[in-house]
Amino acid sequence: MKAVFKLAVAVLVANIAWHAWLVSSSFYKFRDAVQSASQSAYGRSDDEVRGRVMELASAYSVPIREGDFTLRRDAKQLFIDGSYVQRIEVVPGYSFPWTFDLHVDSSYGDPLTIKDVLPRRPGPSPSP
Repeated sequence: MKAVFKLAVAVLVANIAWHAWLVSSSFYKFRDAVQSASQSAYGRSDDEVRGRVMELASAYSVPIREGDFTLRRDAKQLFIDGSYVQRIEVVPGYSFPWTFDLHVDSSYGDPLTIKDVLPRRPGPSPSP
């Protein structure tokens, strides 16, 4: 009887680990794809970038909605932040929520140089 109980616990742990791995694997693949897509977002509108994120979510079976993430641009960077909850099945009929946080920070366009970030100093005045 003790062996049967140990076997049942081992099967339960393996089942949880398998389902957690499937869900987290999809999230990491999705996050990497969003990171890659955001690096080529230069010249694209926010709506196009949002559409691409939603396409990737569908491709990787990630249940994120448009209202679950935000886009923000700063100089030559694009920030995508958001989160979503996905349920992990423990046993048939019982699951628990797992929150995934998405943060993508990528640069695009020509790389920044020190001249781009330092304030300009007045140069010498031209002689008459």
